[in-house]
Amino acid sequence: MRTCYQRLLLAWISIGLLGIGAWKTQAQDIPDPYYTNFDQASVVSGFRFQINGSAAAGTDLSNLLGTSPDIQVGFLNQGTNIDVHINGPDSNFDIGAGGGDIQITGIDAVYLIQNTNDGTNGLNSLTANISSTNHAILTTYSGSSTSQYWGAGAAYGANFPFYQDGGFVNNTKWLSNGNVTSYKYGDFHFYGLQPGADGSNASGPIELGLFAQSNVLGADGKYLTGFLAIAELAPAPEPAYIQLGGLLALGGLGPAFRLLKKRRKA
Repeated sequence: MRTCYQRLLLAWISIGLLGIGAWKTQAQDIPDPYYTNFDQASVVSGFRFQINGSAAAGTDLSNLLGTSPDIQVGFLNQGTNIDVHINGPDSNFDIGAGGGDIQITGIDAVYLIQNTNDGTNGLNSLTANISSTNHAILTTYSGSSTSQYWGAGAAYGANFPFYQDGGFVNNTKWLSNGNVTSYKYGDFHFYGLQPGADGSNASGPIELGLFAQSNVLGADGKYLTGFLAIAELAPAPEPAYIQLGGLLALGGLGPAFRLLKKRRKA
């Protein structure tokens, strides 16, 4: 028969093994990313993307090196998904060789990523002075903000600077379209953004990377998730009078449009 001491020891071992199992499950929800884990994507609509308080003018963020940018990422409107076109095949989102469209319903990790030309797949291309003591500022659809969640640091794999909630399965603080969580967007401050230890071999643009969830259920009954690199933004809509001018020109009414434009400037 086991003594009381032996039973107590076995109980502590069992608790320890359960704890290890839970940690592994949480870690596996976000795999360790290298540059090629991120599929190139073009944003179509519904995406909030600001840098230092202004709408992002493009997707190449190389000009942010040597600064401490505040990058704001999230959703534009409650109940509206982010429409994205994936530019090539993506097994995570069941997209074929010709590319395809998905709708993003959630974001739970934000990265800055860059490839390298030495075969290391982005390893140590970038670094930032952020750690687990840094937290994103999350804003809800009601306008309130909190800075208690989303830890920061260097992501395993290529060590890209990143912020993360910790997994769609295990946490409820991720950004969503408002149907699951109340968090609309986050401010992610990348203090002291610099080339990493292998920065001399960095190649190509610095891009915004996301770990995102779509509105499509997989065979396992869970929503499809994957890594996306934001490679292109939807063009800003043209002013209405320019659009009207195009229609008038097609109708042979160019002089009328020129008069309209002249009066607008008056």
